Amino acid sequence: MTRIMARDRLADHDWDLFLDWLDKIRVGLWLGMLLLNKNYRDISPRFFIDTRMGTKDRFVLVYEIENDGQEGINWLGTETPLFEYTPSCFALVVNDFIFLNVSFDFLFSKRLGFPYASRVEIHDGRDRIDLENGTGKTQLPLLQKTFTRGGTRLWQPIIPWRHLRSDDGSTADVLGYYDTAFVRDHCLNFDTGKGKIFSNGSDVLAEYPSTPSVSWIPSQRHAREYIVHRSALAAADLLEMLFRERLTAVVPAEYKADFHASASSALRLHRTITNHILRQQR
Repeated sequence: MTRIMARDRLADHDWDLFLDWLDKIRVGLWLGMLLLNKNYRDISPRFFIDTRMGTKDRFVLVYEIENDGQEGINWLGTETPLFEYTPSCFALVVNDFIFLNVSFDFLFSKRLGFPYASRVEIHDGRDRIDLENGTGKTQLPLLQKTFTRGGTRLWQPIIPWRHLRSDDGSTADVLGYYDTAFVRDHCLNFDTGKGKIFSNGSDVLAEYPSTPSVSWIPSQRHAREYIVHRSALAAADLLEMLFRERLTAVVPAEYKADFHASASSALRLHRTITNHILRQQR
C-alpha cells in the first residue's frame, strides 16, 4: 500500500499479494458488520478470512483522486443487506486512491476460457455445482459491466483447488478439467491455483509485467466527490448482479419460499440504499 501511495513500480506478484489483502479486508469487514449489527438476519458464516483468501476469481479497479489534501480510509458497499448475504464486492478509499474489488465463484472463468460452473444447487447449506470444460478461448469484456473511465482494471483467475469438495468431504478431483495448456499458460502458479494478473480487458487483455512497472497507474485523476459517488454506485450495482447470480441456484422445494422471500426483502432494502446514494449527487 505504501508503494501504491507513492505511485511506485509494481510487479505481478505485488498485485497477487495486494489482492490477497483485499480478500482479507473485505471478509473482515463482513464479519465485523455482522458482529456490530448483532447479526439480525441470523446469517451463519460458512467461511472466514483464512479460508477465503485467494480462492475465487477476483478483480480490482484502481482509480486515482485529484490531490486535494484529504487523507484517511473509508469503505463503500458494506452497509447493504446484499453484502451481508454475498460479501463479494466493496470499494476501499485510501488517501488519493479508490480500489473497487470483486471476488466471486467463477466470476469470469467462462469468458476467460477456464472451466466454469454451468449449474449450482444449494444442498444442505452448501453449493453443489456441475463443472464444465473451459473453451480455451477468451471473450472480452471479461465482465459485462460498464465502469467509469480512467481507472486501471486488474484481473486474476483462480483455480478453486482449496474449496471444491466431493460429497464425502474429500478434495474434489478436478485436475482433468484444469490440466490443459491454456490454463497452465494463464497461471502464475498452477499448483496453488493462482492465475496470472491481467490488465484492462474491455477490448484488449494483457498480461501484467513480471518485472516492476508503472503501467498500473490510472490514466487520469478524478475529483473526490465524483469518483467516490461513482464507486459507491458501482459497488451497489455489482453486489446486486452477484446476488441475483446466487438466486439462479436450484433450492430444495422445502426452503424455496423462505429463500426467495428473504431475497426479495434484501433487494428492496438494497434498492432503497442505492436510490439514496443516487439522490446524494443530485
